[in-house]
Amino acid sequence: MKKLILILIIGAMSSSCGSDSIDIAKIDTPCRCAEEAVKIFKKILPYKSEIKTIRKEAAIKAFLEEKGIEEVFNQMGELKKKCKGELDFENIESDCSAKSEFEALAKELD
Repeated sequence: MKKLILILIIGAMSSSCGSDSIDIAKIDTPCRCAEEAVKIFKKILPYKSEIKTIRKEAAIKAFLEEKGIEEVFNQMGELKKKCKGELDFENIESDCSAKSEFEALAKELD
């Protein structure tokens, strides 16, 4: 019985994590960049004040690892590399559903 409960818990955790996963290869528009950035921003937001006091990238990475969200650090780097040029956040169209949330979160994290 305990094994069954453990399997159900692990399954629920992995399926809930999948909805927040970021697939950089699938980003093909500035709007998709914004959608993926919103996912990252939401993960970072609870730690905003702590992160602002940290100056070095290595220290930020260590802090995120300590909080159990170390994948966010790598995702941020990948997203910054991908969302340039035509995919730049400045090119988000007004009809993008993530535009206002992206802008609000970016402002809040700034």
